[in-house]
Amino acid sequence: MNARKISNTTLLIGVIATFALMGYMAVTSPTDAKIAMLGFLAWALLPYAALYLAARRAKEGRWANFVALATVVITGLALAAFVFGFFVRPDPQSGLMFVVLPLYQLLVAVPLLIATFVVTRRR
Repeated sequence: MNARKISNTTLLIGVIATFALMGYMAVTSPTDAKIAMLGFLAWALLPYAALYLAARRAKEGRWANFVALATVVITGLALAAFVFGFFVRPDPQSGLMFVVLPLYQLLVAVPLLIATFVVTRRR
């Protein structure tokens, strides 16, 4: 399996899991909160978009392997945090993970995206 397939599969799992957890949260929410959750969903999916752009730009070679590894680590840690926050130790403030966790993901994904554009620039 090449690096791009690993990255895309990992990102697809992350996006589906984020949708599923957001749907899980929406079941017990009032109607007004469901509309507001669309904004949180866009915010929660933003790191996956940045990682996808980085994986798409890094086509092959060592840098593509590094991007694939970073994608697996970032997505895996986020999913582990979501599972821990919603199922292992549920808390009334677990919903705040949809606000804070994407910020932490972006703190790694955006520099990775910038570095990918620098490393793979056309000469």
